[in-house]
Amino acid sequence: MTTKMKSYFSRLILLFFALLLPTGDAFGQACTYNLAPANLKVKSQLEYYSIRVKTRPDCSWTASSSKDWVTFPASPSGMGSGSFKVEVAANPADMKRVAHVFIGAKGMTITQEPMACQFSLSASQVTMPPAPGSGQLQIQTASGCRWMAVSSDSTWLTPAYTSGRGPGV
Repeated sequence: MTTKMKSYFSRLILLFFALLLPTGDAFGQACTYNLAPANLKVKSQLEYYSIRVKTRPDCSWTASSSKDWVTFPASPSGMGSGSFKVEVAANPADMKRVAHVFIGAKGMTITQEPMACQFSLSASQVTMPPAPGSGQLQIQTASGCRWMAVSSDSTWLTPAYTSGRGPGV
């Protein structure tokens, strides 16, 4: 057998044994991670939170987010136990939303409350011409807020628009 063939077979044997080793640390043990808190309920406005990671000293980690409204102001990675910060953007909608942060297969859940919707009308009263006639009111609210208009007496008053989202007529 030539020297070139011996070198080839040596590399092939090393590659074979390397493929047999499990992933994990230098001793072949898989790294496990615990995140705290496991669940986080947050308000609707922009907030920053610290997440703790517990793992062995020889295990490296990098966090990722399932949604673009949960970001990391600094590198979300480390070696061994540590922590990282998440930035949760303000919720522009009137419905709660959910995201997940992962390190490997271990995840945590972030549930964000909906924005607080406030409503006002362009006038507190409207003088209507004799029937048939029409008038107009403007609804002021944030763009993510849903509204519904109903009549207290549908025999003479019917809203032209009965529902919408955000400011409207």
